[in-house]
Amino acid sequence: MGVERSIYGSEPVYERLSFCRSADTLWAKLVSGGWDWLGVKSDDRTFILGAPSRPSGLALMAAGTVISKDAVARDFGVRIRVPRFTPTSDTWCRTEDEARQEYRRTLETLGEPGKPALFRVELIVNRQIAEEETLVRTPSTYEGELTNRNYRERQ
Repeated sequence: MGVERSIYGSEPVYERLSFCRSADTLWAKLVSGGWDWLGVKSDDRTFILGAPSRPSGLALMAAGTVISKDAVARDFGVRIRVPRFTPTSDTWCRTEDEARQEYRRTLETLGEPGKPALFRVELIVNRQIAEEETLVRTPSTYEGELTNRNYRERQ
């Protein structure tokens, strides 16, 4: 299988580039399936996205569910979502307090340090989303982490 070439060499991988400064906008573009997250500009506030000229391949991801002893699924818990994947990772707790503790712990520990990642973390109370945080872990070349909450504080 040969490489597609134009008169200038290889075809660009991305037809369009886009920039956004909101973790929620980044999430929405990635969920649409038409964009890839390419990185973060050196200003540590601007996300870079590319619209591929060809469809990306199929990607699969496993998701797990944890149910604490005596917990009722979907009453109190934490749900983790990632763009483009339907399965969620759920942790169900016995009480609202346990779910809130798990939510805070998840926001603090989710993702591999130094590797870029994007998650939406939801606190479920009485089968409703009580709180939601879009969590962006920037690459190791940038400091810290971004959430939709602390991102607004940086601006």
